[in-house]
Amino acid sequence: MGLVPLVILALFVFVPTSTFVESEEIEHIVLIVIDGVRPDVLLAARTPNIDNLVAEGSYTWNAITVAPSVTIAAIPSIFTGAPPWVHEVGDWKGTIHAETIVEVFEKAGLPCAIVGEDPILGGYSASYCTGYYPHGKADEHFTTLAIEWFIEYRPFFLAIYNPVPDWRGHQYSDQSDEYRWAIEYADFQIGRIMKMLRELGVYERTLIVITTDHGMTGTSHGYGLPTDMRIFSIFKGPGVKKGFEMENVVFTVDLGYVGHRIIDIAPTITALAGLRTPTDSEGRVILQIFAENNPVLANPVLASVNRTEGIGAPGDYLFYMLRVTNLANKPDNYRIEIISERGWNVKFSPEKLMLNPGESGRVMVYVFIPDLKKLDEDILLARIVGTEALTELEFKAIGKPLETPSEVSYLLPVAAAVLLGGIISALAYHRFRRERLSR
Repeated sequence: MGLVPLVILALFVFVPTSTFVESEEIEHIVLIVIDGVRPDVLLAARTPNIDNLVAEGSYTWNAITVAPSVTIAAIPSIFTGAPPWVHEVGDWKGTIHAETIVEVFEKAGLPCAIVGEDPILGGYSASYCTGYYPHGKADEHFTTLAIEWFIEYRPFFLAIYNPVPDWRGHQYSDQSDEYRWAIEYADFQIGRIMKMLRELGVYERTLIVITTDHGMTGTSHGYGLPTDMRIFSIFKGPGVKKGFEMENVVFTVDLGYVGHRIIDIAPTITALAGLRTPTDSEGRVILQIFAENNPVLANPVLASVNRTEGIGAPGDYLFYMLRVTNLANKPDNYRIEIISERGWNVKFSPEKLMLNPGESGRVMVYVFIPDLKKLDEDILLARIVGTEALTELEFKAIGKPLETPSEVSYLLPVAAAVLLGGIISALAYHRFRRERLSR
């Protein structure tokens, strides 16, 4: 019996420095998620700090959350760009099945801190995370922790979660003074963060993003009503247009045309930072908020390959997804090339993706497993080629022979049986000849 190799193929993303242009202006990113804020109530409240950020950045009061419009579905979508059926977080102790922006930053060597929220993200590789726990003054308490941690450790990415407006909405209703006061006090806490950034001299070099996970209708939400589904967002910082209200360019079934979807926040944050989008993101980059001099716009096509492993025998095809993200005007004549340096048989489909600017798509890649007889490896090159862009990805395919059971273990029983049979046959023949000669 011949040796049957076990082939393990792993895809690793290798991104040349020219592919993703890291912004030299963004030194920090601060994401503030205020739970359960209706945009119309926010507009009616006194929020001087939010007003200042609106004047200095890009904003919309007409974005849309996911369905169901509840925290355990929406916050994972903020952090991943993935809809609920992809991240699969269904309860407060659920495991997230999608890559987060925290993981994108940490893998790039950029430390992160998450203050006030954790369990519905299922655990991720943040350098620091408080986890969520009840506190009588959660908004003030978590803001204080965030300020103290940022001053001491200066993380690249800081996320702060404020649950109080949602609590007050459920307790008193969305039309109550208590609900509006909670929103106004959230604005006060935002002012504390902005003051800290100014005192540290990093305010102008910090990307600040403020949003909510869902709205509120009466004392509840989650039923798909417009006041549940409508959310807001504010982006302020390097590479972002100033004083710009987003145009309603994204069509949705629930709210008609909106500025963006909640799943568009994660890929927009990582794109503004000059990094790849989270692997499982299905959101679009919100290109309309990018300033004309943003260096990311000079690289219209980005791509990433899921890190994965496959096992098979010679003659098998392994299947992988090549994710292509078009961040700006896509060259009309672009094409996808995937080649093997050692001549392995690589097939893929489609060869072109019919996408609009800002959309994403996936290419199915089929890698044929050759009949390897020894440890071997190959480099597969994936290129997105066009007149205005050349993006190269490099991922490694490694083939490894089966070690146990080895070829020897298969042959030994056979050899022993053959040898024993030969001895028995020789003895029988020798005895037969002696009997004939003695007659």
